[in-house]
Formats: sequence, C-alpha cells, structure tokens
Amino acid sequence: MMNEYCHISLKPLTGKETHPGYRDAEYKRLFGSLKMKPVLPFTRAEFFQAGGRYTKGMSISGVQEKLPLGVRAGELVPVDEGGLYILKPSPEAYPHAAENEHAGMELSRLVGIETALCGLIPFKGGEFAYVCRRFDRDAKGNKAPQEDLLQAAGLPSEDKYRLSYEAAGHIISKATNGKPAPVLEMIKRVMLAYVMGNDDLHLKNLSLRRATPKAFYSYYDLLTPNYDVLFCGGFEHSAQDSFLALDLLANDDFTESYERLGFYTLKDFLELGRRLKIPERAINNFASKLVSLEDKAVTLIQNSFMPKAMRERAEVVVRERLNVMSPG
Repeated sequence: MMNEYCHISLKPLTGKETHPGYRDAEYKRLFGSLKMKPVLPFTRAEFFQAGGRYTKGMSISGVQEKLPLGVRAGELVPVDEGGLYILKPSPEAYPHAAENEHAGMELSRLVGIETALCGLIPFKGGEFAYVCRRFDRDAKGNKAPQEDLLQAAGLPSEDKYRLSYEAAGHIISKATNGKPAPVLEMIKRVMLAYVMGNDDLHLKNLSLRRATPKAFYSYYDLLTPNYDVLFCGGFEHSAQDSFLALDLLANDDFTESYERLGFYTLKDFLELGRRLKIPERAINNFASKLVSLEDKAVTLIQNSFMPKAMRERAEVVVRERLNVMSPG
C-alpha cells in the first residue's frame, strides 16, 4: 500500500496535490515554487559518481556523503558552490537513513523547535534521498555568518565529542553576550535528543547565528535551525553505548538520580539548567510539552517513510524516555 502522507510534512494527503505525494503548501515552502520537478534528474549511482567532484569537505564522519544542489530549469542539479539545498542519500551502512532523518526533523518541528526545511525526494529510479534547504544561504546563494560550537570553542574537528553539554551552554552564553534564550534552546534540543534516542548531537550539530545577517556587532543572537536529527536507536545494528553524544554535566559529574537509576530523568536536565542559570520552570514547561505530545509523536513516526521495524524501534525509545520526563 502506498504511503498516503506528505513527503515533506508527513501530514495526510488530500488527493488534490499538484505533485503526487506532496501537499502544495509544504512543497512551495521548501522549493519556492510548484514548478520545481519533484524528482532528481540523476540516479543514486550517478550521485556517487559525481560525489568526488562536488562533495569535497562535505561528508559526515566518512559515512554520509552530501551534495550541494542548485535550481536550473525547474530541476535540482549539482553545483560547485552556492547551492540552496543539500542532498543526502542513505549510506550503504545505514539503509533508510534518509527516511529516518526526515522523520526526526519533523518530530523536532512538532515539539516547537525551529527546524531546517526538509523533505524526501526520489532519485531517478525511485529511491528516496533526504533534501534540506540551507539556512546559511540567502535566496541568492550568499553565505550568512554562522559558527558551530566546535568553531566557537576553537577546537579541531576531532574534538566534537570532547566537551559536555554544560560546557556547550557556557560557550553559547559567552558567544551570545549572556543571552539565556539560546542556552535554553540548546537544553531543549538535548532533551529532545534524549527522548528520541539521538546520540549524535555533538558540538558540530549546534550552531550560532545573528538575528540580522549583516549586523555589525561581533556576538551572536541565537541558534541556527535544528539539523542532523535522527532516531539513532531506530537502526538495526545501532551500537548505542551512551544515551547522548556528550556528557550532560561537566567534570564527569552525575546527579544522585542518575547514580541510583543508571539513566537520565527530568531531574538531570533540571540540574543542567540550574548550572546554566536557566529557570526550572522553563525546563519543566518543555518537559510537559514533550510528554503531552507523546501520541502525536508516535503518530508521526507511524506515518513516516521509515520501514516498519525502524518505526517500531523508534517508537519504543520515545515511549520509554518520555516515561521519565514528567514534571512532579
């Protein structure tokens, strides 16, 4: 049976779509026009042949290749620089990673976190790839200033797992001139990562930007939209030896609750907030929101294009983790 949900928003289709599988409003939001063709003009094999030319410096840990895309004559085509989109197929080692990341991003959007625009688009041949609109480029392809936390900390790329989220919060606070809102935003993303089993939210997956791209001041204002969000526990051979990519607290500290239970609960995130001077109420409010959205989150997972076994593994993690996130 064909999936009857939008390849962008995962909302039900109406049967009146201009492009089968895509709700018109979401399609226009992602691609700017209904005139864009909803299929890539090249095959998966051709993607990897072109990879060496176009993907220099754009791989994730040597596992997932990315391809910058631009728009030409109503089609998404590979470009050398300035592309408005990034294309990621599922790596051989991680089948259906594209569908997994797309569902993860939509969950991020569901819980109210600003999230990069993305969707699924088929290669010529049918297999889905993940496509994301770049938020570090304007409509003309000009680069907007932003910096990931690894850069902000002055650390080399091999140190992306080195610090704790507590240390990351202090980096954000310093880079944003003491603003509490971006620090709270980071904590929300860490809480979501825990709930969904995303153990790869490292320092390069958190980035800073200015509210006004051409601002003259030197500090940043807020985090960029969320990106690289996956249900890591959904993969068949997931080797999750830790709950999160980084330690929650600095100095190898653990709360009494963690020492007793052996896993994180809301108490651990409240302690992280306390150390970063974020009001307990704000973290409790987000935890309540996560818990209240459990049924909608599970429905989103079930409506996604992940295969059945992957959907089931993702659902199990979400339900288990939400069970320990309720305030009070």
